[in-house]
Amino acid sequence: MSGGDAGRMHPREHIAKCPEKPAVVMAGSGRTLPYRDLVSRSNRAARCMRDLGLKVGDGVAILLENHFRFFEPVWATQNSGLYLTTLSTHLTPTELAHILNDSGASILVTSHAFAGKVAALIPLAPGVRHVLMMDGAIDGTQSYEALTDGQDDGPLPGEVQGNFMLYSSGTTGFPKGIKPQLTGLPLGSAAPASSWSNSMRRRCWQPSSAIASLMCNACRRCSCVC
Repeated sequence: MSGGDAGRMHPREHIAKCPEKPAVVMAGSGRTLPYRDLVSRSNRAARCMRDLGLKVGDGVAILLENHFRFFEPVWATQNSGLYLTTLSTHLTPTELAHILNDSGASILVTSHAFAGKVAALIPLAPGVRHVLMMDGAIDGTQSYEALTDGQDDGPLPGEVQGNFMLYSSGTTGFPKGIKPQLTGLPLGSAAPASSWSNSMRRRCWQPSSAIASLMCNACRRCSCVC
C-alpha cells in the first residue's frame, strides 16, 4: 500500500463527512465502532507506543483473534512510522518466536485468548520489550487497556508513514520477511515509485498463505464500511 493509498484509506478521511459511520462492524454481535472512535483509539495506541520507547523504524507485531480492537494498533503503527507484522494465530510458539526475532519487533499486541501460547512464547523472543495483552494480562505482559485508554486522543506531533513487514509462508524453510524502506514522508503523502511494488518485484515475493488467511479473517471479522 503506497503512501497515497494510505492517505485515501485513512479513517481520518471519513471524519469530516461521516464521523458516526461505522468503520468496524462485528459480524457475530453487530457491535460497531465509528470512524471518530477508531481515530481516537488509534491515536491513544500510538501515544502509548511512543511512551514505551518506540521510534520511527521500530517494529510492532499483532497476534489477535477476530477482535473488536484489532485495527487500533494497526493504524497506530501506520501513523507513527513503525513497521507492522501481523502473526497467524495458527502458528506455534516456536514459529511465532522466529518471526518476532527476525522482524525485530519491540512490542507484541495480543489478547488473553492466547494466554497459554504467549506464556510459552515470551522466553523465546527476548527482543520483545513489551507484551500488551487485551482482556486481561498474565505474568510477563501488560494490560493494553490500562496503557492506552488514558492517553490523549490527539495525533502525535510530526507523524510519518509506517509500513508493513510481511512474511512468506516458509514452504522451503523458515518464513522470510519483506521489509520495504520507510518513505519518511508525512502521513498521507504520495510514496515514491520504488516502494512496495518494486520491492516485491525485486524479491519475487508472493503473499503467504498465513498472511492471506489472516487478512481474509480481518475482512470477515469486521466490515470496513467506506
